[in-house]
Amino acid sequence: MGSPRNTQHFAPARLGLLSVALLLLAACGSSKSATSTSASSAPAGASPSSQSASAAGEGTKVTVSEDEFNIKLDRSSFPPGAYTFVADNTGKFPHALTIDGPGISDQSTATLSPGSSGSVTVTLQNGSYEIYCPVDGHKSKGMDTHITVGAAGSGGTGTSSSSGPSSSSGSSGGSTY
Repeated sequence: MGSPRNTQHFAPARLGLLSVALLLLAACGSSKSATSTSASSAPAGASPSSQSASAAGEGTKVTVSEDEFNIKLDRSSFPPGAYTFVADNTGKFPHALTIDGPGISDQSTATLSPGSSGSVTVTLQNGSYEIYCPVDGHKSKGMDTHITVGAAGSGGTGTSSSSGPSSSSGSSGGSTY
């Protein structure tokens, strides 16, 4: 009779070991990682299944300062590759950062309250990109800039728009760094 009693004492231990084993198998079974503040786009000629490691938050860091009603980038040269745009809201109103261009459509940070930061990671290809604040009316007030990546722009240019109405004097609607 002592034998059935001993196996009952080990039942909780077996259940605990089985639970740990299942958790480990579940953790090992998934190799994808996702972050809510980053997004990526596949490089030119790549299939969606061959996207770079930029989805994991890797890439050349670009610091972006946003305030009323300006966007300033800390660099002006953009060869093709993975970039993490870190937006710092230094203003008094909520802002966000959105990137559109070849292979990228509406990749954005979350809306950032004053004093906060957020990031978005993308893979830039040769071509022209628009970087702007998608918060209602901010883009039309000057929070809109353009960069050129790669050979199309001899290493790239960045522009920063200032507040006030934009003039229609051609394509030089901002300061070039």
